[in-house]
Amino acid sequence: MDKNLLIRSFTPAVSQIVNILPTDKGRPITDLSSPLFVPSLAVDISSVLASGEAIEYRVDRENGGGHHLIRLVPYRDSDNHLSGVVATFIDVPDLHAEGRQRGSLGSD
Repeated sequence: MDKNLLIRSFTPAVSQIVNILPTDKGRPITDLSSPLFVPSLAVDISSVLASGEAIEYRVDRENGGGHHLIRLVPYRDSDNHLSGVVATFIDVPDLHAEGRQRGSLGSD
């Protein structure tokens, strides 16, 4: 995304996580719908643009459909000027279920 929160580019894989189409290039990220509950995304992107510091946090999918890690990293152009944000959405396993499985295996 650029400084105006406009989508400049995305990988096809993100369409499995966020409702995005090739025609969405040039649209604000805030216009997209998503099964991820991320009410602060626009604020977080603005924070990364203002501070130049990356932000990372875990979010849940609506209806208990899993978890994702969102990583927002400043994008710098060839002159090292902050010109946008790269948003990465990473599918992560259910850590609670994983912990329960470990606990049951360890108690045998």
